Amino acid sequence: MEGKYNYVTANKSLNDSKESVKKFNDNNTQFVAKELFDASSIEKEMGSFTSILYAMLVIVLFMSAIIIYGSFKLTITERLPVIGTFLSQGATNRTIEKILILESIGYGIIGAIIGNILGYGGLYLVNYLISPLKDYGIIESFSVNPMYFVIGSIFAIVFSCISAIVPIIKIRKLEVKEVILNSVNISMHIGWVKFIIGTTILIATIVVNSIDAPWVNSFSSIFILLSIVGLVLMYPKVIDVVTNVLYKVFRGRSRVIVFSLNNLRTSKVLMGNITLVVISMLSIFMITSIGTSLKNVVVGAFKQLNFDVSITSIQGVRGIQGESVTDKLIYKIEKNKNVNQDSIQIIKDA
Repeated sequence: MEGKYNYVTANKSLNDSKESVKKFNDNNTQFVAKELFDASSIEKEMGSFTSILYAMLVIVLFMSAIIIYGSFKLTITERLPVIGTFLSQGATNRTIEKILILESIGYGIIGAIIGNILGYGGLYLVNYLISPLKDYGIIESFSVNPMYFVIGSIFAIVFSCISAIVPIIKIRKLEVKEVILNSVNISMHIGWVKFIIGTTILIATIVVNSIDAPWVNSFSSIFILLSIVGLVLMYPKVIDVVTNVLYKVFRGRSRVIVFSLNNLRTSKVLMGNITLVVISMLSIFMITSIGTSLKNVVVGAFKQLNFDVSITSIQGVRGIQGESVTDKLIYKIEKNKNVNQDSIQIIKDA
């Protein structure tokens, strides 16, 4: 261009832009062409962010599965008299299972509808907030592929059924005679095995978390899930021990407190309620903690990028042996009293 231009754009000659760029570069050795919009590079830049979202999705699904499982387990325990009535009228275990599966499908449908509405509204709000010209009434265009709503709805229904299937199948283990007569024993004895396993898992995750190694960061989401499993396995025995001690302390002093502590320790229904409360609290704490950690990382990174002076395009000098120009320059900067030493950031591109 005879020195008059340093930037040229052109349309591709082939259908595929990558092939057009490759053909141009092969035939023109004095120029380098590249795509104006490279989708692969953008996807690569977004890769770390999407990985975090997928990790949070796995954690949310794990906690949701436990909550659905615990809810259905508690529901079935409370409905044993109703199930006994159905069985006394000639219904089979398979019929009861079908009714409960249909109920789980109904919950999945309701969750899918509410989830789609909240999801769409949330995305619309995010799109509005991140629109750079919203103060001037210019909002970025917003659209969601309807297929995502269909896929999300199917996933919600299937996920609800899978999470509820275990407590539903356990109905087969109940004696029909005991269920009809409402004589099923719902009290339970809490052993030390689960407590020991849960404590071991929790201690192991704490020890691993204290190790400063790259592989620990890679498996951090798995360790988070394991720590929750450890807590869920631990707490029943902790409650059993604490209530047993309080039972002995208040025995002979208050009948109400004694009966309450005894029911809390032996009732599967109450223990199921406590399980849901514990899991719900853990879910809230964990999701809040992950969100806060992510915010601190992003804000911290931008704080480190806050600078007043930038030196770039440092070129080496031929014929000079020993220390490089870059090292000499850094040395001079570090000796400058007008420069904050803690703010120096060195970036090397290779």
